[in-house]
Amino acid sequence: MKKIFFMFIFAIILSGCGNSNAENTDTSGDADVESEENSDNEETEEAAEETNESEEKDIYQIGDTADIISSSYGFSYQVTLNHAELTTDPVDGVSLEDIGDSAEDGGEFLVANVTIKNTGDSPITPIEQLSAQLYDEEYPRFFSLDETFTERNDELAPGEEITGNLAYAHNSYEDNDVMYLTFEAEAIEEETRFEIPIPVE
Repeated sequence: MKKIFFMFIFAIILSGCGNSNAENTDTSGDADVESEENSDNEETEEAAEETNESEEKDIYQIGDTADIISSSYGFSYQVTLNHAELTTDPVDGVSLEDIGDSAEDGGEFLVANVTIKNTGDSPITPIEQLSAQLYDEEYPRFFSLDETFTERNDELAPGEEITGNLAYAHNSYEDNDVMYLTFEAEAIEEETRFEIPIPVE
């Protein structure tokens, strides 16, 4: 009888140990799942941070020089925004009337004086291979007039630079607080913007 009793007690003890081990195993499994979830969350947060950083682009100011890579051709070049102004006076001999506008109708030129330097290894032709668009806060507004800064028509050898006036005609610049002289517009990595406050100080 005593022997049966002790065997019964022993069976209960073994059963308790088994449950304890199972609970420990379950707890360990939960910890592994939680660890994996934390790791996944950290990776997601890191990816989001990297995306935000890639979307945040430097915005240059008047007087700054930007190093740029052509998104279409792959060559490198520099642009310096020397100064900018709003004017109704002719630019490089081109008047508002020459392009079908007038000061009486509110027409103005936004003139951005820039220096373009070829920092690549091959000649480039700026008028054909560089796009300098004028944007407001969100949308492209204008291309520069081809009639001004005609030095852009000539081939620019490596190491050479030219300086001239990019001119944009419009009749409602004052509707904006700022405009952006934009190179490589909408290229993911290469887009480069120079901020021009309105009115230009």
